Amino acid sequence: MSRRAKIVSGVLVVAVIIGVAAFLVLRNRGAGPLISTAVVEQHDLSVIVQASGSVETGIKANLFPPSAGTLDEVLVRDGQRVKAGQEIASMDPAPLELAVAQAKTGLAQAQAQLDAVNQQAPSSADLSAARANVTAAEAAYSAAKVALTEVGKKGPTRGQLDAAHAATVAAKKSYDAANAAYLALKASIDASAAPTPANLLQLGQLEATKDQAYAGYLSAKATEDSLKATSLTAAKKQAQAAVDQALAALKGAQAQLAKLQSTSTSASRAAAQAAVNQAEEAVRLATANVEKGTFIAPFTGVVLFNPIGTPGADGEIPKASAGAGVAPSMAPFTVVDLAGVRFSADVDEADISRVQPGMAVTVRLDAFPGETFKSKVLEVRSAAQLTATGGTVFPVDISLNDTGRPVLIGMQGDASISVSSVPNAVVIPVEALFDQNGVSYVYVVENGHLKQTTITTGAITDTNVQVLTGLKPGQVVALSGSVQYTNGMAVRTR
Repeated sequence: MSRRAKIVSGVLVVAVIIGVAAFLVLRNRGAGPLISTAVVEQHDLSVIVQASGSVETGIKANLFPPSAGTLDEVLVRDGQRVKAGQEIASMDPAPLELAVAQAKTGLAQAQAQLDAVNQQAPSSADLSAARANVTAAEAAYSAAKVALTEVGKKGPTRGQLDAAHAATVAAKKSYDAANAAYLALKASIDASAAPTPANLLQLGQLEATKDQAYAGYLSAKATEDSLKATSLTAAKKQAQAAVDQALAALKGAQAQLAKLQSTSTSASRAAAQAAVNQAEEAVRLATANVEKGTFIAPFTGVVLFNPIGTPGADGEIPKASAGAGVAPSMAPFTVVDLAGVRFSADVDEADISRVQPGMAVTVRLDAFPGETFKSKVLEVRSAAQLTATGGTVFPVDISLNDTGRPVLIGMQGDASISVSSVPNAVVIPVEALFDQNGVSYVYVVENGHLKQTTITTGAITDTNVQVLTGLKPGQVVALSGSVQYTNGMAVRTR
């Protein structure tokens, strides 16, 4: 064979080989649509529960005022680090000291009543005066409470002023009646050449009744004056003082009436002693409140100023500051220990049964993109919370110590909780799983065609599915997409 013939023959052989190879490639790729696929793998499968949340502190203490009043001085800044025992702020001591003085006055009255017991049975005049005193004290106390409730909302209405004035007039009449009875008996005794001990004792009782009626009058007058005040802050303090004074007067009047109504000397003595005990307790509480008027840090940490009062013109609620009004129901300050911060993850109620303390967690914070913090579940709280969309979640506390980063309270993020692990699992992506009438299946890619294959599944995560039967590692499966698959369909793979 000539050299030219050999060259032609070789070219023909190459052409045939190329043609056969092209035929095989085209046959394997098929003539169908182009689809995405995945290889069946075998590895450990972690079942993860995802939840968003924020950083909280596990150690904190709210500092409440002992009574209503105003902050006199604030010695720290919002967010400042404080030491255990450090003074944070103090309240205006005047209302607290006034409460102590009122409590001591009540104690003196109660002691005087106890000293006067067992002397003689009460007269009808004594009982009438005592009942009138109780009625006046009740009216004054009710008016004082109404004034205290309304003073923080707005200025007094005409009806409130009229009611307070009526209470003042009633208390004044009660006092006038008691004073008249006292003066009449005193004039009778002064005119007598030799007053009897009984008359002198009765005169002492009428004098005590007169003093109580006068205290009720002063309480009602204080309530009326507080309603007329133009400053709500001052009015609030005056109204609270009026309530305390009216309550002390009411309790004293009630104790006096109860003592007079008792026919048994021992019962009268027991009632008087109970009034003394109650008054002593009031003095103790009032004295303790003076000490509690100073806010002290219970441990070393950071002090946070809490919103108090009502929203201003800009809609924001003011925080604690000198001159601000405070109440026992609201803590103006909170001390937190930043060394005890934790991440609180809101786990959906559908997943909470799988979460247990001690499970491994990976925390990601928005403030540190790309970083992860390994931790563990500390506690699953038992009280559910509602989300803004109406869902139900359970807070799960996750330790967040020793991160090496400046983690602050309120930082947002998410947590991946590893609730279980399946070793050596046969795994496919969730996009490869199909289901019809409760039967799970996949489309295995073989020789450029789809083969519908029934499988049984195990654990399922957000991204992967465990296959118990029906597939082997290394097989190729089709992923769902825009193409409607059928058994035997010719496809081209990416």
